[in-house]
Amino acid sequence: MSRRLAWVFAIAFLIISIMLFSRIIGYYNSGADGSNLLQTQLLDELDYYPEITWQDNYLFNQYQSVALDLEGRLVEAFFWLNRSFELSKPMKLQDYFDKDQYQKITSLLDYQVGEFEKTHTSFDLVLKHVSLDKSVAVVECINSKTLERITLFPEHPHLFYNTETFTLIMVVIDGKWKVKNWIAEQKTPVTWSKRSGSLSKKLASLEQSRGINYYPAKHPWSLFWDSINVKTLRKDFKLIDSLGFNTIRIFLSEEHFEKGSDLQNLNAFRLLLDIAQETGLQVVPTLFDFPKGFDLKHYTNQLYQLRNIVNIGKSHPALLAWSVKNEPDLDFELHGQEIILQWLKVMIKSIRDLDDRHPITIGWSDRQYLPLLADHIDYFSFHLYKDFSHWEADIESIRSKYNKLIVLEEFGFSTRDGFSNILSKSEKGQYNEINSIITNCQNNNVPFFLWTLHDFEDIPTGIFPNRPWILAKQKHFGLVRTDGSLKKSAELLLVENKKDD
Repeated sequence: MSRRLAWVFAIAFLIISIMLFSRIIGYYNSGADGSNLLQTQLLDELDYYPEITWQDNYLFNQYQSVALDLEGRLVEAFFWLNRSFELSKPMKLQDYFDKDQYQKITSLLDYQVGEFEKTHTSFDLVLKHVSLDKSVAVVECINSKTLERITLFPEHPHLFYNTETFTLIMVVIDGKWKVKNWIAEQKTPVTWSKRSGSLSKKLASLEQSRGINYYPAKHPWSLFWDSINVKTLRKDFKLIDSLGFNTIRIFLSEEHFEKGSDLQNLNAFRLLLDIAQETGLQVVPTLFDFPKGFDLKHYTNQLYQLRNIVNIGKSHPALLAWSVKNEPDLDFELHGQEIILQWLKVMIKSIRDLDDRHPITIGWSDRQYLPLLADHIDYFSFHLYKDFSHWEADIESIRSKYNKLIVLEEFGFSTRDGFSNILSKSEKGQYNEINSIITNCQNNNVPFFLWTLHDFEDIPTGIFPNRPWILAKQKHFGLVRTDGSLKKSAELLLVENKKDD
């Protein structure tokens, strides 16, 4: 009987021990409900993609799932904090800050003057403490890059580019991590870094550029990256080489390289560089074609795609240079000149931080803007479709003042310019004009890029909205007709290239 009773007590003790142990395990594993923290999905919806890194330490390795939950919550917290100041009203702040912090923030919103924008473009995080029950954590953010734009008067927006170091105490409230305390430690202006790598070889190659702007015949502008075809690229690049050109300029549209649509097109970009190298051509990519906008809320997505593109291109032998933006001066009227210049400065710096061995330029549509941001770029680029008088003297004046290479990044002549040219009577005239510009470029040591290889049967809607006369003209700038036959300009260039050989 006593042995039986002993077994009963033993089994009961074991059951109670298991139950108690389960309660203890549950207690120490309690904390934020990770299932509610759909970090990646929510950041995608917010169109917010800051660069996030964690320092590798013991706590991070021990509590990686906690760290990732914290990451999602604090990044979202700063998104809504910045959004609240932009709109001058609380936006979802109660979901991310405890009651005391919420009251402090809303009191600041009440006294806000002027327009204010801010975005955090990077977070370098260190996990400093996690409580045993995983309900309290301390996270330090070191040198987070931030952009702040303060506009007291519409004509004078001021941009501040800083690094910020701060510490966050975060607690679990109602199953979610929230900011309990926020200790600001340091704020330092970002320096506009000077180049450390040598550009002499790339600039020497640029000086010898005989280039052409490239789209495939059937897929120009926004259609290009939807329809990359290896056979077409190889055929076109061989023709470009046979015409005596040694460099191509291409356009990377923002919509095709933003988060979500980037992987396939990044692979296509790498493939294009490979085929260019096979053919002996160099490549100048123009970034951010048709951008969504220049507000700070767009910057993290733009910097995300910039990192991916530059990290592919910077080590590729076919890459010659980076052109940050096509004709940004055409955006001055709608967005404001200072807003555009601020955006350009940030993007140029970001490229340079990633790649200090390739030259950077801006493709201005009007040469009067060439001196803008002269200290930030490595060579000047301009386009020439009008005001042909004295352009040589104009650029010589700029070159002598700044001692920088100047490239004619776009010029060309349509073979359809009104009713008198419906039957392509201007093809010989196109060659004469092209030859005249090329001769002047060579006489003035100006590398050039012709617009363009192909005529186009169709141009995507929205490229030249409500301007059918421009649309018709744009279809006929090519050296090759829509049926694949060569225009007079191409035939003569072929002959001249054979003579040079």
